[in-house]
Amino acid sequence: MSLYKYTIFTILIVFVNSCSNTNSSVAPPKEPIWLSNPQKLSDDKLTAVGCATTHIDGVDAQKKLAISRAINEIALQKQAKISTVTYRKKSYNKGEVSKEITKSSLQEVENLNLSTKVMEYYHKPNSRDICVWVVEVP
Repeated sequence: MSLYKYTIFTILIVFVNSCSNTNSSVAPPKEPIWLSNPQKLSDDKLTAVGCATTHIDGVDAQKKLAISRAINEIALQKQAKISTVTYRKKSYNKGEVSKEITKSSLQEVENLNLSTKVMEYYHKPNSRDICVWVVEVP
């Protein structure tokens, strides 16, 4: 009878040990290669990474801002002149605050057609930043 108990006990210990090792071996997701080196996977195309932190208008606006920053970077690589101006206005009305943000972008380009494609998004795990990898397409 003691051999039976010993066998059951051994099987139980092996089972518990294998379950605990499975949970501890899960690694956090790694940053994609393109985040630090966007040209590495580009096949000699112009590429750029744009990142944006949380946006007052939500995740969609945050993604659009990241894309805009990446496209501006590609345009700069093609020697375009880009100026972005942001106007912020706060109004107070009987304790209530209203905010108005206006953005303006001036791009001076001569004979430049720029077509891009969003390749991938990445949400940084330790912050609320969203980064996007954009590649110029012919």
